[in-house]
Amino acid sequence: MIKSFQFSLTLSVTALLSLASCQEKGCTDEVATNYNQGATFEDGSCTYTFGCTDPEALNYDSNVGIDDGSCQTFVHWDQWVQIASSFGTDTFAAIAHDGFDTLSIRKVYVRNDQLPVDSIYPEGTMIVLYNYSLGDTMKAYSAMVKQAEGFNPTSNDWEWFMLNKDGSIAKDNTGELLRGGNLLDNYCTECHSKAAIDFVYSN
Repeated sequence: MIKSFQFSLTLSVTALLSLASCQEKGCTDEVATNYNQGATFEDGSCTYTFGCTDPEALNYDSNVGIDDGSCQTFVHWDQWVQIASSFGTDTFAAIAHDGFDTLSIRKVYVRNDQLPVDSIYPEGTMIVLYNYSLGDTMKAYSAMVKQAEGFNPTSNDWEWFMLNKDGSIAKDNTGELLRGGNLLDNYCTECHSKAAIDFVYSN
């Protein structure tokens, strides 16, 4: 009876070892960079990339597996530091923006109270212009972001944006996001290149 039990135990252990040897070891987590679709046994080898996974964020990275909270967006732009405000007509600016008549108000906000360094705004600077009329007949939201050096030398590396009220990037009739270093056929760049400090009129 004892020998029979030992024989059965040996067979069981052998079967388990054989089953384990048939399993393919590897990473079974789909968000890992080294995910192995054929792996049936997790061996602890998974590696991960961290960054921004929001497709509409400024620093979105399609190669990132796990969001680390670093996404840069215009959400809550109205809680940023207001650096300028003006009221009434502005003949020059009216060429490019709505709401520069006698009933219009313009407010400029900058993220993290960023200031220029030696008259140049550093990479990552985010600025929003909110212009509206006293009678609420017009509200418009536009923005500019200083991208990495070399992004667009013509615009001094600024990227231009048209926004919705909630800070999301507006889209044109085809569904394309209204953003880019050459937005509106370089009209933004041509106009802002006349500003006194690094393409920014408010300072």
